[in-house]
Amino acid sequence: MSMRRKWAAVTTALSLCAAVWITPGGAAAGSPAYELTASRTSLNIGQELRVTITGEQLVDLYGYDLELHFDTSRLEYIGMSTGITGGFSITPDPNVSPPRLIDEKLAQGDILFGFTKTGDASGQSGQATLGTVIFKAKSAGQATVTLGRVKLIPADSKAPAVTASPELEVRASVSGSGETDGDPTGGGDTGGGSSGGNAGQQPNAAALTEVEVKDGKASVRLPESASTAIVPFDKVSGHELEVQAGQLAMKVKPELLAALAARANDLKGATVEVKMVPVTRLAAPAPTAGAGAKIKIAGVVYDLQVTLRSADGQAFDAGIVSGGIQLTFTYDASTVDESLLGVYYFNEATKAWAYVGGTLEPASGQMTVTLEHLSRYALLELDKTYADVPAEHWAYRTLKVLSARHVVNGVTETEFKPNGKTTRAEFAAMLVRSLELAPSAAPSPFTDIAASAWYASDVTAAYQAGIVQGVSLNEFAPDAPMTREQMAALLVRAYKQNGGQATGAGGGGLLAFTDGSEVSRWAQAEVSEAIALGLMKGKGAMQFDPGADAVRAETAQAILNLLKK
Repeated sequence: MSMRRKWAAVTTALSLCAAVWITPGGAAAGSPAYELTASRTSLNIGQELRVTITGEQLVDLYGYDLELHFDTSRLEYIGMSTGITGGFSITPDPNVSPPRLIDEKLAQGDILFGFTKTGDASGQSGQATLGTVIFKAKSAGQATVTLGRVKLIPADSKAPAVTASPELEVRASVSGSGETDGDPTGGGDTGGGSSGGNAGQQPNAAALTEVEVKDGKASVRLPESASTAIVPFDKVSGHELEVQAGQLAMKVKPELLAALAARANDLKGATVEVKMVPVTRLAAPAPTAGAGAKIKIAGVVYDLQVTLRSADGQAFDAGIVSGGIQLTFTYDASTVDESLLGVYYFNEATKAWAYVGGTLEPASGQMTVTLEHLSRYALLELDKTYADVPAEHWAYRTLKVLSARHVVNGVTETEFKPNGKTTRAEFAAMLVRSLELAPSAAPSPFTDIAASAWYASDVTAAYQAGIVQGVSLNEFAPDAPMTREQMAALLVRAYKQNGGQATGAGGGGLLAFTDGSEVSRWAQAEVSEAIALGLMKGKGAMQFDPGADAVRAETAQAILNLLKK
């Protein structure tokens, strides 16, 4: 029978064959066509059934999503895979807590599945296995699986998506003998269909992986088809647990594992589950940026979860991890501007991506960040420009980099005001963000800083770190302009607080400037040190101009100099 069967022929075939083809909407030859096949038409309780979705006459396919429905009274969902390589898929997982929308749908018998390639990968044409679902028969009777909808996304973003509602169906008869499979591949009566593609793989299904324990670290590397590691607690207890999956590595500190263990009554037979589920661009919330900014996902979004599960099924999730987890993203430097990268998480309350930070390691093409809580995380590239800082401006690149790191902000969304003055509060806040210090909730030690001021927690954090001091015992003068010698002093203190080693230049560095004697006595050593470290330079004509107000472009450049140390 022809691949493009008429609906009347399809109806007849449903009860006779486990393979059905249809083209969307009765389209002409050349349109995508779909086949639904089952690995068998009859099986016993406990045996596996594989249902495969195949697409033909595909053109420039980059991503897709599809919907299936199955009889939950007859079948138990085990896992699902795609036959297309070079990308990531999202599948339902009945073990996720709290459940996502796709997991809630699964309980109702609806399977929502998505796949996307990544980066500049070319689209796929011709025939491909779009998905293979693995079920286990759980009760006697007629089991039905239906393909309800398919949406194809082309690589060309200007080309329209193609959506079809094939309503294809396959059936299998389940007997109540309770026999299990003797054939681990799910063989037997194929009913004329083909399992196709990677029928044996179960992506995003739990992977019981071997753990290598060496030098105080327990290491797990997940296969490409898996996104969950389940390891015995007694094997990783007291060790740092590192799990590698795709472009992401997660390190779980032993202190966090111990804190989870303290919540369980019985650790005998307990396991640690680490979920690093890739979320496709079809399902991930798209990042948005304001005027003058472009933002994109640089790789893959991951939904993260760490759970201790006791032998009796009790689950203890790590929600707030307080620095107990470290993530390392690997990126392709040829496809991104690595200086503009940062780690973000998706804030469910605001429905927006929030900046976390990250330490860039260009030599290895990686960015590392320490987490305070678990959520969906991604590596994003933010390219921000300002209308009053053209490309030829000496601070153009500096402002791009610091804006991407969320260290500097414009006076408006589109203007930076590079020659404007920097206040003492603004510079203190910039230093706190640069060093990724946590804002302080403690009361301010200065009487001229209101608790409601936007900079209050940052100034307090900088004071507690020994970076800033007041202009007097009780006053900080937050709105006063930052002078160049004050900026030099704060830069050197921040450098030392971040682990930097002093050069011991003393005040000798000031001899190179004709106005070196004008530097305040209290600031002489730190100004000299800032110059020796390359944190600051003179203003030309052999002058340092210590009492001049530091303008916004200058302070931004000084911060970038600090970050490079």
